[in-house]
Amino acid sequence: MIRNASMQRVKIPVWTSFLALLALLVHSVASANPDQSLFEKWPTGEVTIRGAHPTLRFKVWVAATDDHREQGLMYVQHLDPDQGMLFVFPSPDIQTFWMKNTYVSLDLIFIGQDHKIINIAERAETLSLKPIPSTGPAIQVLELLAGTSSRLHIVKGDTVSFGSR
Repeated sequence: MIRNASMQRVKIPVWTSFLALLALLVHSVASANPDQSLFEKWPTGEVTIRGAHPTLRFKVWVAATDDHREQGLMYVQHLDPDQGMLFVFPSPDIQTFWMKNTYVSLDLIFIGQDHKIINIAERAETLSLKPIPSTGPAIQVLELLAGTSSRLHIVKGDTVSFGSR
C-alpha cells in the first residue's frame, strides 16, 4: 500500500504491480539487445544493383560517420531479405570488417569508387573477430543477409548506386 497526497491509504491491485514489473523487464531486454530500433534516427536510402540479373533494390541504413560505421549491424538479430546497411567512407581504401557482436550472418559487398563491386565476402561468420578485407580500394561496403549474393546472382563487376530517402 502507498499513501496518496491526502495521506489516505490506497490499495494497488496486484495486476498493476505485475504490469509494471513486466514493462521494466521488457525495457531491460530491449536495452540489452538493441536490435533495429537502434537505427530509427539513422539516414536511410535505397541501393540499386545492376548486372546480368534483373535490377535489385534494397532498403538500407547508412553508416557514414565513424560512430555509425563502428556500430554497424552489431546486436541486430533479424534482417529482412530486402534490408541492409551501406557503409560510406570518405575516401577509397582497403576496408576491413569483422563480425564482433553481429548475430546475423551477412554477405559483405565491397564497392569501388567507380561504383562497381570489387569483391564479395559471402556468409561471414557471426560473432567473429576474423578480418574480412576488400581486395582493392573500396569507398562503400554493402552488408546484406547471408546468401543474398548467390541467391540473386550478384557478382564482381555489377554496378551499385545509392539514393537517399
